[in-house]
Amino acid sequence: MPLASVAITPANYRFTYKRRVDDGEHEPAYVFDITPRCKRDGLIKGELWLGQQSGALIRQSGIW
Repeated sequence: MPLASVAITPANYRFTYKRRVDDGEHEPAYVFDITPRCKRDGLIKGELWLGQQSGALIRQSGIW
């Protein structure tokens, strides 16, 4: 299975802004719900936390 077919990109997922969090452990982050655009093995439905200043992935969770 090619990595591009399961990568977290706009081609594979819909992104919906959920909220901003500051847990005190990491930098403040933006939380997005991610939903697969189609049903395919390897895609998840869940949450993505991106750092407010760095844009780096802080947390990813969901159901495969």
